[in-house]
Amino acid sequence: RAKALMHSTVVPSTERSAADGPLLKTLPSRVVESPTGVQFHERALVAFAQTRYEEALELCKQACAAAPENPDYVTTSLWIRAALEEEPMALILELDVVLRQHPDHVTARYYRGVLRSRLSMSQAAKRDFERVLELDGNHSGARRQLEKLRS
Repeated sequence: RAKALMHSTVVPSTERSAADGPLLKTLPSRVVESPTGVQFHERALVAFAQTRYEEALELCKQACAAAPENPDYVTTSLWIRAALEEEPMALILELDVVLRQHPDHVTARYYRGVLRSRLSMSQAAKRDFERVLELDGNHSGARRQLEKLRS
């Protein structure tokens, strides 16, 4: 697993030396690391798994702010909002936007399929799950969802 990258900010450190009189002695700079989108996203997933949905959503928003172009963060945010029982159709529409930009995004397509299934949009959900399996033949969630739709 790749190590999460950190954005670094160099902060100069200064200290007054008695021998220097009024001059400031500059010490080596220290690096202050700030969390990246990857770290916020990982923490959001942990909070989500522990059903701390509000915290997960806040962390995911921070991930999105750090890397707004990352479809994984947007998709996770929408799924957390689904867990918070936001209007499913509105979430589907937002997933449509993600999928227009990233048509092969497996997770976004899977989540859209689940939400469509919840709204009894069975044929549309079936298409999403079938496409997920075309992209990832080992996706057990999509396979289970298709079996449920067929029964």
